Formats: sequence, C-alpha cells, structure tokens
Amino acid sequence: MKVFNKLVFICNIACIVTAILRLVEIQRRVSGNKDALTALPPMEGIIAILGYGAIFINFIFVLTFSILSLKGKTILPKWITYFNVIMFPIQIWYFFFSKF
Repeated sequence: MKVFNKLVFICNIACIVTAILRLVEIQRRVSGNKDALTALPPMEGIIAILGYGAIFINFIFVLTFSILSLKGKTILPKWITYFNVIMFPIQIWYFFFSKF
C-alpha cells in the first residue's frame, strides 16, 4: 500500500501540472500564439496521461484507504495520504464541473 500511495501522489502532482499546462495553453491561444508550450511534447503527453488517469487511480486509492481505515490497518505516511484524499474531490470538480 505504501508504493501505491506514492504512485497516487505522483499522479496527483501530474494532475496539478496538467491543469496548469492546460490553462497556460488556453491563455496562449487566446493571445494568438499557436506555438507549442514545451519543447518536449512527449514529456507533456506523459504528464497529461498521468494527470488525466489520476482521478481513476485516486478513486481506487480512496476506496482502498477507506476500507483499510475502517478495519484499522493503515500504516501510511499521513501527509501523503491526506494530500491524496484532499485531491480527490478537487479532481472530481475539475474534470466534471469546471468550465475550463
């Protein structure tokens, strides 16, 4: 579970970076600049895949964490766990309810 917790953390960071890159790209298109944002499009693609997949991985983590915490079997770093749990409703809002 510790490795999965760290994987979810990395995906959540990628989700934040993806959201920032998306906002920057939208701002660049509004200003009339059609050039790519980064010089490494494959790296941007990998970050975007991790960022968009984060909501599914985070859902599995929150579900598993909830079940294990009800059983009293969680021995995870608290700050990473809290970050992952807090990111889940933010991701739901961003992907399903925001107008970006």
